[in-house]
Amino acid sequence: MMNSIAMCTYNGEKYIKEQLESIIHQSLPPDEIIICDDGSNDHTISAIKETMRGWRGSWKLVQNEKNLGYKKNFQKAISLCQGDIIYLSDQDDVWDLHKMELMNQIFVECPEVVTVFHDAELVDESLHVLYPSFWRASLDFDYREFIAGDYRKVLDHNVMQGSASAFRRIVFEKASPFPEEAVHDEWLLLVSLLIGKVVPLPKQLLKYRQANNVIGGLPVTFSEKVKKWGGSLRSALVQHQREIIRRVCVLDELMGRAESCEGVSNFSNLFKCYRSFLMLRNSCITHHNVKVLGSFWNYVMYYRWSYGTKYVLKDLLVIVLSD
Repeated sequence: MMNSIAMCTYNGEKYIKEQLESIIHQSLPPDEIIICDDGSNDHTISAIKETMRGWRGSWKLVQNEKNLGYKKNFQKAISLCQGDIIYLSDQDDVWDLHKMELMNQIFVECPEVVTVFHDAELVDESLHVLYPSFWRASLDFDYREFIAGDYRKVLDHNVMQGSASAFRRIVFEKASPFPEEAVHDEWLLLVSLLIGKVVPLPKQLLKYRQANNVIGGLPVTFSEKVKKWGGSLRSALVQHQREIIRRVCVLDELMGRAESCEGVSNFSNLFKCYRSFLMLRNSCITHHNVKVLGSFWNYVMYYRWSYGTKYVLKDLLVIVLSD
């Protein structure tokens, strides 16, 4: 199988060399590296060319004529890849030496697997470990529950870090074009669950650097949550409802794609039921109707007790305090 890397860069001169070196020195090197730069105005381009000059593999640097934003830039980078398996890469992480070898082994041994993703260490700019597990610290993700068929965390929030994932070409073919409402890694995971098997690999195979990330990985502390809700309560309530609507839009798009997919998994029914519940929540919030609270068991079913209680309280706050 041919392995491709889809990397996106933007003003990443500080760390791009270290990231590229961790990729080209893999125990199982990639067959191809595609780098899409989104209009960097620092020395990112020269750093890339200098680092890649001595590598004998196939690589290509594409400089966008205009800034696309990270979501569209990743879609473009993936579309240029020729590989059977596509790995996503950020510009400032550091990969474990055996990352590709371990992930590729799963694809070779399990043809039904369409996507693999792994855990990561959260590190500072100097690669000092802040948290040993991104899954536990920030995502509250237990891979054993996922493997056992409990996918409630996926319904609540994205659990797959793009730069920690790899997928078969068929995933991108079904996922493209990416909908405006969805984040690229969130969308790729949902489509993957719809068409095949997804494997979470419980190994920290990259150092996830917390430095100028578009989407940060550090956990939000209780005091930060209090500050967010207390400092701008109305804004937080509006954002809460907008997230519900966004998730509905993403699921609508997903169901539309499901109609064109052969052999769609039973996730289709799960997503449809969850969408209906989100619509009920949004309707009750919009019409200031506490009827949704009578469906508390639905909250528990989709989010468990702790998360279910949290969302009940948030929905109730929106209903009571909104005009």
